[in-house]
Amino acid sequence: MLAGKTLKGLQQSYQSEISELFEQMQTLKEKLQFYTDNLKTKESIISEYQQEIKQKDQNLANLQTKNEKLAQQKEQTESELNHNLSLKEQKITTLETNLLQLAKQKLTKQKEAQKLVSQLEEQ
Repeated sequence: MLAGKTLKGLQQSYQSEISELFEQMQTLKEKLQFYTDNLKTKESIISEYQQEIKQKDQNLANLQTKNEKLAQQKEQTESELNHNLSLKEQKITTLETNLLQLAKQKLTKQKEAQKLVSQLEEQ
């Protein structure tokens, strides 16, 4: 029937094959578990990395916003300082002009006083 093999011999042969297949299945099951755990670990690492990148992008956006605000404040401050400087320069120019006129008036008065003294001395 089956090439002269006995039922008991066939049963042992099949048992042996079943045992080998069971061991192979166990090995495959362990490998599958290992790869599944490994995949979960890598997915977790990728997820954490993506979170870090998202946070860094948000921080960068915040810094850019702060830099823009600081640039605007700097421009406004420079404008105010330039305006104040211009007003002070005008005031200094006015004071210098007034001082020069006062010096001229003093010189004129001194000359007039000298003339009067000279005239009084002659008399």
